[in-house]
Amino acid sequence: RGNTYYTVKNLSLYECQGWCREEPDCQAASFSFVLNPLTPVQETLCQLQNETSANNPAAVPQRSVNLYYMVKLQIRSDNVCLRPWSFERVPNKMIRGLDNALIYTSTKEACLAACLNEYRFTCRSV
Repeated sequence: RGNTYYTVKNLSLYECQGWCREEPDCQAASFSFVLNPLTPVQETLCQLQNETSANNPAAVPQRSVNLYYMVKLQIRSDNVCLRPWSFERVPNKMIRGLDNALIYTSTKEACLAACLNEYRFTCRSV
């Protein structure tokens, strides 16, 4: 995880993601929530971070419950979708044997851009 420089309570996931998108210093956002069946409203915590360990190739993703960790990416593509996020990462999981193409790139961002720019088929995983 990175260094938290701003914390906001009781935002929605989309509001938290929007705050990070609009903040130039925000490199990642951590959004956690507590499900309490006795109250009608979830307690949420949005932490904006100016550093992220996600860019460290040696970093090992930590499994967590009730937490979203969003990392800001700079991807060059005209095909970025209109959803609040373009990719979802599932730590320690891999899809094998269902590949339509093998594309070699030098960075993770270039690989993600190649997926977005693919026109021969719908790219669903990298």
